[in-house]
Amino acid sequence: MPKVLVVEDDETTAMVLRELMRSVPCDFTEVKDGRMALDLIRKTRYDAILLDLMLPEMSGEELLGCLNEEANCKDLRIVINSTSANFKWTKDKLRTFTNLRLQILPRPADPDVIVSEMRKVLGILESA
Repeated sequence: MPKVLVVEDDETTAMVLRELMRSVPCDFTEVKDGRMALDLIRKTRYDAILLDLMLPEMSGEELLGCLNEEANCKDLRIVINSTSANFKWTKDKLRTFTNLRLQILPRPADPDVIVSEMRKVLGILESA
């Protein structure tokens, strides 16, 4: 079963994402900051990450910078779901993370879009 890491510090948003991820056939783990995420990613092979950019300890952008340098992250799919992921950020920053496979879902994202995007990233067919 695919493994997903959800990185979100806001408890209300984390609760919503938790419910949404239950409809995606995967094993998911949640963490609240970028440093904890990086530690887990270095120890565990994940198929995808659902990432907020505004995080304590280490921001999502700093995490992306670290992951961009990690050799074992080249096939890792990262879905960014954040209020910070606006068009300007996308245009300016995406080019700097050349080794990562990124998708952007600016908030507020429709719950069905989040589920559909995670299914697509994981290669899971939509249920009928």
